[in-house]
Amino acid sequence: MSKPATAEAEARQALAAAIAALAAAEADVEATRAAIEAARDGGWDARQRLDELKAKPAPGPDAGAFVQAVRGGGNVAVLDMAPVDTTAAEIAEAEREGAAWAATRAACAAKLAETEYLRDQGRRRRDDAVRSVLAASGAVGALMRGLQELQDEVVSRRAQLLALLPYIGGDAHKALAVQSRNLMVHHRS
Repeated sequence: MSKPATAEAEARQALAAAIAALAAAEADVEATRAAIEAARDGGWDARQRLDELKAKPAPGPDAGAFVQAVRGGGNVAVLDMAPVDTTAAEIAEAEREGAAWAATRAACAAKLAETEYLRDQGRRRRDDAVRSVLAASGAVGALMRGLQELQDEVVSRRAQLLALLPYIGGDAHKALAVQSRNLMVHHRS
């Protein structure tokens, strides 16, 4: 049978879990920001492609092929010689691609707000876990006891100085007397 975990050990485990969850949340935020940038770049590329396609002149009939067909004395079907304009289809495809990138970017932006919220929650959980570890460790109590000992030492030394004041003259006497009395009053309250 394993011995039960102490409150401090449990608090430290909770802190480790909170730190790991926070690291994952921060990684999610960074990945989401990278996805937004990639979607923005993809959208720009699609827009550039669309602009290039719209600027491209429509193809004309292939005069060279028609001349060769006539020269060969063959039966010439003009409709077979007409160019196939794929520009309209390419433009439509580029417009769909641009719209898809815009929708992806918008979805990633919404996801970013969610991941930032989860990251902020993770930070609060980590901070709460740190406070729990400190409270369970007894470190604060030890520091407070040490502080009390130091305050008692300062008061003791001030009292000793106060006892010596009648033998010290000048302005230093007055300043030490005021400081020592003030410290003694604050220590008692």
